[in-house]
Amino acid sequence: MKQINDQASYSAAIVHVVRQAEKLADKIVGRQLPIDTLAIFAQSSVEYEYVDNYLRQIGTISKLSHGATLYVEPKNKMLVNNHVIKHLGARQPDSVRPERGYVDFPVDNYAELKIMLAKDTRVKEVTSGTGMKLLELKDPSFDVRGYIVESSDDR
Repeated sequence: MKQINDQASYSAAIVHVVRQAEKLADKIVGRQLPIDTLAIFAQSSVEYEYVDNYLRQIGTISKLSHGATLYVEPKNKMLVNNHVIKHLGARQPDSVRPERGYVDFPVDNYAELKIMLAKDTRVKEVTSGTGMKLLELKDPSFDVRGYIVESSDDR
Protein backbone atom coordinates (compact mmCIF):
# COMPACT_ATOMS: atom_id res chain seq x y z
CA MET A 1 0.00 0.00 0.00
CA LYS A 2 1.17 3.49 -0.91
CA GLN A 3 2.59 5.80 1.75
CA ILE A 4 0.06 8.21 3.23
CA ASN A 5 1.12 11.75 2.40
CA ASP A 6 -2.11 13.52 1.42
CA GLN A 7 -5.86 13.37 2.00
CA ALA A 8 -6.47 11.05 -0.97
CA SER A 9 -3.94 8.45 0.20
CA TYR A 10 -5.29 8.72 3.77
CA SER A 11 -8.86 8.15 2.54
CA ALA A 12 -7.74 5.17 0.46
CA ALA A 13 -6.00 3.66 3.51
CA ILE A 14 -9.13 4.12 5.64
CA VAL A 15 -11.30 2.33 3.07
CA HIS A 16 -8.69 -0.42 2.71
CA VAL A 17 -8.55 -1.03 6.48
CA VAL A 18 -12.36 -1.18 6.76
CA ARG A 19 -12.74 -3.57 3.82
CA GLN A 20 -9.98 -5.85 5.08
CA ALA A 21 -11.45 -5.80 8.61
CA GLU A 22 -14.87 -6.78 7.24
CA LYS A 23 -13.27 -9.78 5.51
CA LEU A 24 -11.31 -10.65 8.65
CA ALA A 25 -14.51 -10.72 10.74
CA ASP A 26 -16.26 -12.84 8.10
CA LYS A 27 -13.40 -15.33 8.07
CA ILE A 28 -12.97 -15.67 11.84
CA VAL A 29 -16.40 -14.90 13.31
CA GLY A 30 -18.46 -15.95 10.32
CA ARG A 31 -20.35 -12.68 9.97
CA GLN A 32 -20.04 -8.93 9.66
CA LEU A 33 -19.52 -6.90 12.81
CA PRO A 34 -20.02 -3.14 13.28
CA ILE A 35 -16.94 -0.91 13.23
CA ASP A 36 -16.72 2.32 15.26
CA THR A 37 -12.98 2.90 15.73
CA LEU A 38 -10.19 2.77 13.18
CA ALA A 39 -6.48 3.44 13.49
CA ILE A 40 -3.72 3.55 10.91
CA PHE A 41 -0.42 1.92 11.83
CA ALA A 42 2.09 4.39 10.41
CA GLN A 43 4.85 2.76 8.39
CA SER A 44 7.33 5.64 8.82
CA SER A 45 7.85 8.72 10.97
CA VAL A 46 7.04 10.93 7.97
CA GLU A 47 3.73 9.11 7.46
CA TYR A 48 2.90 9.31 11.17
CA GLU A 49 3.59 13.05 11.20
CA TYR A 50 1.21 13.59 8.26
CA VAL A 51 -1.60 11.46 9.76
CA ASP A 52 -1.15 12.95 13.25
CA ASN A 53 -1.37 16.51 11.87
CA TYR A 54 -4.37 15.63 9.67
CA LEU A 55 -6.29 14.02 12.53
CA ARG A 56 -5.71 17.03 14.80
CA GLN A 57 -7.29 19.21 12.08
CA ILE A 58 -10.43 17.10 11.60
CA GLY A 59 -11.26 16.16 15.18
CA THR A 60 -10.87 16.71 18.88
CA ILE A 61 -8.45 14.56 20.85
CA SER A 62 -10.22 11.58 22.41
CA LYS A 63 -9.82 10.13 25.89
CA LEU A 64 -8.90 6.88 24.10
CA SER A 65 -5.48 8.37 23.25
CA HIS A 66 -2.64 6.57 25.01
CA GLY A 67 1.03 5.79 24.59
CA ALA A 68 1.98 5.57 20.93
CA THR A 69 -1.58 6.09 19.63
CA LEU A 70 -3.42 9.37 19.11
CA TYR A 71 -7.21 9.18 18.71
CA VAL A 72 -9.59 11.91 17.68
CA GLU A 73 -13.35 12.17 17.51
CA PRO A 74 -14.06 13.56 14.02
CA LYS A 75 -15.99 16.86 14.00
CA ASN A 76 -18.06 15.59 11.06
CA LYS A 77 -19.65 12.16 11.03
CA MET A 78 -17.54 9.73 9.04
CA LEU A 79 -19.28 6.91 7.20
CA VAL A 80 -17.12 4.19 5.63
CA ASN A 81 -18.86 1.17 4.02
CA ASN A 82 -21.96 1.83 6.17
CA HIS A 83 -19.94 1.98 9.41
CA VAL A 84 -20.13 5.16 11.51
CA ILE A 85 -16.56 5.83 12.63
CA LYS A 86 -16.56 7.59 16.01
CA HIS A 87 -12.82 7.46 16.63
CA LEU A 88 -9.90 7.75 14.21
CA GLY A 89 -6.40 6.96 15.30
CA ALA A 90 -2.77 6.98 14.27
CA ARG A 91 -0.15 4.74 15.83
CA GLN A 92 3.53 5.54 15.67
CA PRO A 93 5.67 3.10 13.66
CA ASP A 94 6.08 -0.17 15.56
CA SER A 95 7.93 -3.27 14.34
CA VAL A 96 5.46 -5.60 16.08
CA ARG A 97 2.55 -4.02 14.21
CA PRO A 98 3.47 -4.34 10.52
CA GLU A 99 -0.20 -4.30 9.47
CA ARG A 100 -1.81 -1.23 7.88
CA GLY A 101 -4.17 -0.64 10.76
CA TYR A 102 -6.91 -1.98 12.96
CA VAL A 103 -10.56 -1.53 13.84
CA ASP A 104 -12.72 -2.01 16.90
CA PHE A 105 -15.85 -4.12 16.55
CA PRO A 106 -18.24 -3.04 19.37
CA VAL A 107 -20.64 -5.86 20.31
CA ASP A 108 -23.32 -6.49 22.92
CA ASN A 109 -22.37 -10.17 23.28
CA TYR A 110 -18.65 -10.00 24.12
CA ALA A 111 -18.77 -12.86 26.67
CA GLU A 112 -20.65 -15.10 24.24
CA LEU A 113 -18.15 -14.41 21.45
CA LYS A 114 -15.24 -14.99 23.84
CA ILE A 115 -16.57 -18.49 24.54
CA MET A 116 -17.40 -19.17 20.89
CA LEU A 117 -13.92 -18.14 19.70
CA ALA A 118 -11.92 -19.58 22.64
CA LYS A 119 -10.31 -22.39 20.62
CA ASP A 120 -9.46 -20.29 17.57
CA THR A 121 -5.70 -19.67 17.50
CA ARG A 122 -6.27 -16.43 15.54
CA VAL A 123 -8.09 -14.95 18.56
CA LYS A 124 -6.71 -14.00 21.95
CA GLU A 125 -7.93 -11.82 24.75
CA VAL A 126 -5.68 -8.82 25.36
CA THR A 127 -5.82 -5.66 27.46
CA SER A 128 -5.81 -2.31 25.66
CA GLY A 129 -3.62 0.65 26.55
CA THR A 130 -6.61 2.05 28.47
CA GLY A 131 -7.16 -1.17 30.46
CA MET A 132 -10.12 -2.55 28.46
CA LYS A 133 -10.41 -6.28 27.69
CA LEU A 134 -10.49 -6.99 23.93
CA LEU A 135 -10.59 -10.04 21.70
CA GLU A 136 -7.81 -9.56 19.16
CA LEU A 137 -8.49 -11.04 15.71
CA LYS A 138 -5.29 -11.58 13.76
CA ASP A 139 -4.77 -13.66 10.62
CA PRO A 140 -1.55 -13.58 8.54
CA SER A 141 -3.54 -13.39 5.29
CA PHE A 142 -4.81 -9.90 6.26
CA ASP A 143 -2.84 -6.69 6.79
CA VAL A 144 -5.20 -5.47 9.51
CA ARG A 145 -6.12 -6.47 13.03
CA GLY A 146 -9.57 -6.40 14.57
CA TYR A 147 -10.56 -6.02 18.20
CA ILE A 148 -13.93 -7.14 19.51
CA VAL A 149 -14.93 -4.83 22.35
CA GLU A 150 -17.95 -4.62 24.63
CA SER A 151 -20.34 -1.91 23.41
CA SER A 152 -20.67 1.05 25.72
CA ASP A 153 -22.02 4.56 25.51
CA ASP A 154 -18.89 6.13 26.98
CA ARG A 155 -16.54 4.98 24.23
